[in-house]
Amino acid sequence: MTDSGLAGGIDGDTPEGPRGSWWVQFDPEDEVSGPPYQVQRGTLPGPGGVAQAVARKRVSPADGQAAEDLRAEIEILLTLWHAMERNGPRPDRHRPFRYPDQLVRLIGFSEHGDAPFFLTTSLSHGETLGRRLRRAGPLGADECRRLAASLFHGLYWLQAAEIVHRDLTPENILWDGQTALIFDFSHACWAGAHRPHVEAPPWSTLDPPRADLIADFTEDVSRACWLILHAATGEPPESLRSWRPDADGYWSRGDQQYPDSVPDWSGGSSSVTEPNISTWFPEGFFADVFEPGSPVVAAEMLARLRERRPEHRTRYDPAGMLAGRDRFNGLVKDKEWRRAPVAPSYPPPGRRRAGHSRRRPEPGPGPGPEQPHDEPLSHRQPPPDPYPDLGPGPGPGPVSGDLAMKVIVAIVTIVVFLLVVIVGLGSL
Repeated sequence: MTDSGLAGGIDGDTPEGPRGSWWVQFDPEDEVSGPPYQVQRGTLPGPGGVAQAVARKRVSPADGQAAEDLRAEIEILLTLWHAMERNGPRPDRHRPFRYPDQLVRLIGFSEHGDAPFFLTTSLSHGETLGRRLRRAGPLGADECRRLAASLFHGLYWLQAAEIVHRDLTPENILWDGQTALIFDFSHACWAGAHRPHVEAPPWSTLDPPRADLIADFTEDVSRACWLILHAATGEPPESLRSWRPDADGYWSRGDQQYPDSVPDWSGGSSSVTEPNISTWFPEGFFADVFEPGSPVVAAEMLARLRERRPEHRTRYDPAGMLAGRDRFNGLVKDKEWRRAPVAPSYPPPGRRRAGHSRRRPEPGPGPGPEQPHDEPLSHRQPPPDPYPDLGPGPGPGPVSGDLAMKVIVAIVTIVVFLLVVIVGLGSL
């Protein structure tokens, strides 16, 4: 990767496989985040002269741990791309491969060398939600509802890919007034993975307490609702816990019965009162989302907003999900195999121990054994037959097709013989 001045020539791999090359016009003053990462936004010329907003994220070659974290983020974004290719938004006539507008799309990447990087889509006129709130204060009712709908659409597609973001903050969301673009997947993982809690105060202090270390979708839903309250009220995260609904459903701080005036964001006094959040969203919108072990997911939040559930490219496609997950785990194991100081005890990707066999459990209503996600699809055994042949039993067994045909032919022959005999006797 080379760049000079405001323009940069980037070479790397693409999610489709073949190597690509891009020429990006960067804005050196428009960085989304700081050290140890450098995130620059720019424009990428597209077909027909239409420029596409992009962002490049890279690390310093001297920061080895940040480079490893960036490689893990590349693996998540690459797997998300493959998951959306299989089971993403339904395509239309103009876009055969549609990608959710609320999630960054991986364009190119390189995980080799000491300075990995990746290139993703961005918003041309967007800024981080935190910068927007610091610049102009809380959002209005209509804009806040648009933010909520866009956020939960993005989380819906993340959950369709079985990925948990785990670090939603105002600085990890780009907002242009219409679309909330979720980025920074440095802490993302698979749903159900054992991961320690992401300690990133002050927002991490709002997460409900957990008795285990298993990542699930409710983490993102709860954090998104806190962000919506933050955007609507302008309250800092430390004060959001005091906002609770009263008996009439009015959201306020503590035991206040009437809305109080809030300070003007410009520093002077203001007669603006605290917003009545209950009138901004349907009744029961925030119900149970902040409770420990809440079962509320993004699809239910869209239903509460009376938003139509997005249409998928196909029906639920578990094979597509497994294909993306296999690619993800293959990259992880290949990286560990190449960088291990001594040969690890497990074989490299694509090989299996002698006698090692796994079967994918049949999905059912109850909990079952964990599905294997560390083998390529070519090595997976077919799922069990839902109607197996149980063998001979006390009752009559199944009749083969050849035997049934022989029985029918014998019956027809007997009937014809009897008719001939009867006709012959009648002629006598």
